Amino acid sequence: MNKICSKCKVEKKQAEFSGFEFEKNGYYKSCKRIWYKNNKTIILHQHNKYYINNQDSILEYAHYSLFNYLSITDKRFKECWVLNNLRPLNAKQDAIKNNRNAAFNE
Repeated sequence: MNKICSKCKVEKKQAEFSGFEFEKNGYYKSCKRIWYKNNKTIILHQHNKYYINNQDSILEYAHYSLFNYLSITDKRFKECWVLNNLRPLNAKQDAIKNNRNAAFNE
């Protein structure tokens, strides 16, 4: 089923519109491309805020993603998980991380 975007006036597939339960047909009037264009600064602010709050874990995962391995028997897998590559947290960082994880488990 197709729908016409209220902003760019182009007929597009319904998949190109975000869902919105308060509209008659259940979709926003404007397409995703227009919505992202109009809300770009808000989205970038949210991404930056998330990065600042989760920088340690993001960098930790990025470090492991540099190792491209296909299975646990792969040589690169063993290089990635060798004890020299692990970065243990000090007591304060560990407590903070555990408290953060505990909030998700409640």
